[in-house]
Amino acid sequence: MNRKKKKIKIITTIGILLFFFAGGLWYIRQKSGEVLQQEQTRDVQSIFVEQNKETGTTPMLTPGTEKVSEAPVLVVYICGAVNNPGVYTLSVGSRLYEAVAMAGGFSAEADPFYHNLARTLEDGERIYIISYAETKEMTVQQKADGEDGEGKDTAGGPINLNTATKEQLMTLSGIGEARAESILEYREKVGEFTDIEEIMNISGIGEAMFAKIRDKITVK
Repeated sequence: MNRKKKKIKIITTIGILLFFFAGGLWYIRQKSGEVLQQEQTRDVQSIFVEQNKETGTTPMLTPGTEKVSEAPVLVVYICGAVNNPGVYTLSVGSRLYEAVAMAGGFSAEADPFYHNLARTLEDGERIYIISYAETKEMTVQQKADGEDGEGKDTAGGPINLNTATKEQLMTLSGIGEARAESILEYREKVGEFTDIEEIMNISGIGEAMFAKIRDKITVK
């Protein structure tokens, strides 16, 4: 009888020890998993911090997950002398050269030296990459100013398409000697411009160029 009690006691003790041993292993595994998850979370966060140093934005991780909140972005439309014109999404702080790269790079007709490839892009911007044919008709000063000079006000206010001289017309962005002469010829043959959009009747002046000069011309 005593032997039977001793045997039961031994089995009970072993069972209790195994229970605590199994519980200890489970606890250790749980803690190890939490530590590993925290380390992975820190690693993911550090990666995104490094990727966004240039833009000055740091995506934050949601506690207990590996999901990252969306980084600020901007959307631009790039057209003209690029291989794949279209709408592209870039991170805030991106430069013009990055948008050109996303659009497949400059086409064979592009004049890359006209543009400031290091300038910062703005959300909703429309980027028109100019061609050699267009810069060929520009004045030396217009070429030197490049696209940075496009936003400068024309001296003396808007150019009147009905009274401007060839030299005055050539102060407009993209209007070289040939196009200025075409405008004068149009005035002689057709008559005065009744609306500024009528300038798009001139060969070589499309919507893209009109958008650049519409605020700098008048018919009154």
